[in-house]
Amino acid sequence: MSSKCLLKTDGYSVTFELLELRTSDMDVRTIIEFKLDQRLGNVALATPPAWIFVKDLERLSSYLEEHLTRLSLNNDTESDVFTNSDLDFTAQAFSGEVRSDSDGEFSIQFMVNVGRTEDGRSHTYIGATSEITVENANSFVASLRARLGSLSQTI
Repeated sequence: MSSKCLLKTDGYSVTFELLELRTSDMDVRTIIEFKLDQRLGNVALATPPAWIFVKDLERLSSYLEEHLTRLSLNNDTESDVFTNSDLDFTAQAFSGEVRSDSDGEFSIQFMVNVGRTEDGRSHTYIGATSEITVENANSFVASLRARLGSLSQTI
């Protein structure tokens, strides 16, 4: 049974569809779907199912939580680029404003690896940068943590 976690920004959305847990490597078979807001154009893609380490998805949750914490102290905070171990996706959180635990916004860039060049030497990414609300960022983190927790209970 799959579980979906939605990262919704003003200009695009990214859905992580968690399909199954492989306990031998503690990774999750995942499809990442990127969709540009239809008002901006017609760009949508989904990756083939790939195994993503649970620890990388947990690190992504922590990355966003830590960015929000730093942003509440300094609106000009920009975080380093987040990349998972197998380079399936990247994210970078930029400056914004956090007024409370549920109020504010910041910019976030998300890039999805769509494959390698013919010679296999470099990856090609597609993505966008847009503003996300604190509420939507927190919702994504909570959803991802809950889904990972549910999957780990199936062990």
